[in-house]
Amino acid sequence: MRGVGARLLLAAPLLALGAAPATAGGVPAVAGSWELKISCKGIAGQAPSKRKQTLFLPIVDGMSGDLQAGAGDTGALTGYVLYESAKPEKVRISLAGCTVSNLNGLVLQAAGKIVGESGRLKGTAIFLDASGETAEICKAKLERTNAQLPPVLACL
Repeated sequence: MRGVGARLLLAAPLLALGAAPATAGGVPAVAGSWELKISCKGIAGQAPSKRKQTLFLPIVDGMSGDLQAGAGDTGALTGYVLYESAKPEKVRISLAGCTVSNLNGLVLQAAGKIVGESGRLKGTAIFLDASGETAEICKAKLERTNAQLPPVLACL
């Protein structure tokens, strides 16, 4: 946890400067339920692997730009969101699983546009599972399916 946690803590003061205000109604722009479609290539149990999958990813963001995300499909995640100052509808999110330091979990980076209740992001996901000897790099597409605040798993 030392590496990821330390980087997140060091970046926190800078992230507060880049966080955007809440949208109308007080709901943060990134918050909601997202569909995460992945197309992966990697290695599983010492053999090449490929997979395509659709996962559920709920996200809640705080006023300082910090994110909490995750459900049973992804595990608990934490990270941040940055908004372009000239075009706040353009966003970039970075999320890391709470167990990544143990070589398990998900790391996700994506960028795109959120307008009103709809949002689309594209990026890269990396899945690690040391116990199953799995490492995958994936193309990731996210689409917001609901802008209501969802329940999320929390990092402990």
